[in-house]
Amino acid sequence: MMEYKLGVRGEVCPYTLLLTVEKIERMKRGDSLKVLTDYPLAIQSISREMEIRKLEYIVTKRNSEWEIKIKK
Repeated sequence: MMEYKLGVRGEVCPYTLLLTVEKIERMKRGDSLKVLTDYPLAIQSISREMEIRKLEYIVTKRNSEWEIKIKK
């Protein structure tokens, strides 16, 4: 199992979502991805997409940015 990191600070939707989905599609089952963003609307779009894909995810706010940990 691999753990990946994707920094999308300074980026806005839909680019944040597109990069996240692109990375997830390349991952294998059991891998995890940590997405770091400072764009609040990215949390909504990424969370909604993870629910559609039935993937586990946890959102944590750290100062002025968020971390979304996704498990495939």
